[in-house]
Amino acid sequence: MNTRGAVSTAVLCVLSALLAAPAASSTTQSAEANLKTRIVSAVVYNGQAQVTRAGTVRLGEGPARIICDDLPVSFSHASLQVAARGTAVATILGTDVTVLKDHPSGSD
Repeated sequence: MNTRGAVSTAVLCVLSALLAAPAASSTTQSAEANLKTRIVSAVVYNGQAQVTRAGTVRLGEGPARIICDDLPVSFSHASLQVAARGTAVATILGTDVTVLKDHPSGSD
């Protein structure tokens, strides 16, 4: 049973992205956006599952860090696949997966 303020382990995925900008300056600060995802499909195999999650985030021009902190602790970091689409040209620069211990849970 979870209680408010309970301590849990969370997985944090940080995506670095760059949206095309006419004259991006090297002194430009990275914007930061939180990405909340939802499960859009799941295929169950013997002893494992392939789960596809999707989310939407709006970004301005220039570099951005997209933080997704609603991934299950048990997911395989090696299986992470990221894609971007939209009306602007975007380049995914990289991903970083970190397991946070003693992360406060927002559950009741």
